[in-house]
Amino acid sequence: MIQVRNISKTIGNRMILNSINFSIPSGCIVGIIGHNGAGKTTLLRLMAGLLSADQGEILFDGQQVKYENKLIRYRIGYMPEDGGLYRRLNLSENLRFALRFYPHITRPEEQIEKYLKIFDLTNRRGEKIGKLSGGMRRKILFIKSIVHKPETLLLDEPFNGFDVESRLRVCSILHKMSVNGGAVCISSHSTGELEKICNTYLFIKDGFLIFGGGVKDIYGKFASSENESLASLYLKVMKSQ
Repeated sequence: MIQVRNISKTIGNRMILNSINFSIPSGCIVGIIGHNGAGKTTLLRLMAGLLSADQGEILFDGQQVKYENKLIRYRIGYMPEDGGLYRRLNLSENLRFALRFYPHITRPEEQIEKYLKIFDLTNRRGEKIGKLSGGMRRKILFIKSIVHKPETLLLDEPFNGFDVESRLRVCSILHKMSVNGGAVCISSHSTGELEKICNTYLFIKDGFLIFGGGVKDIYGKFASSENESLASLYLKVMKSQ
């Protein structure tokens, strides 16, 4: 379980996050929704241990998430919206380099080949990252976030640039992970994709957590009909604040 307790973060003169509190239990897929600049990416980076909070704490099974705590970071996978790949290295080299930081993976080549096959990249393993399309690089970023077998995944706009087949594969992997007791936290504007896989939502506005709860909670409180879309519910919540 990840627990976010009273987290605040200021960058420059701007308060990015203000007293955020929530928990992500095992088996939960959480969708984080908010406008551009709401604080979603900063929140994920804090949860991944890549940033330090000004106030509060983030716990993973009772232990503080910190960059220097390698045993905790081994159990977390993080996919940024952009960056994190070496353009002069090919697909396999990027993943092989990433797995050097996870010594608990005893058969790294098997893990790499497994995911290259899932995403139909086996025949392109030798191509340089810098020569690939944005969508192809996004596939490698996703593989990089999950190739070390994390228990918790933190994904920043994971569906951007994906074709239909890749979106379905990603959703299948995330669903299987949650069924097996893992936890997934997704920041995305693709509400249609979130509706398919998420059982919990966090709505963030200007650094404040406006709503946090399960599907039944949000529909019971805000929906006019059982067929109302997540996008419509999100807009209702935002306008009510």
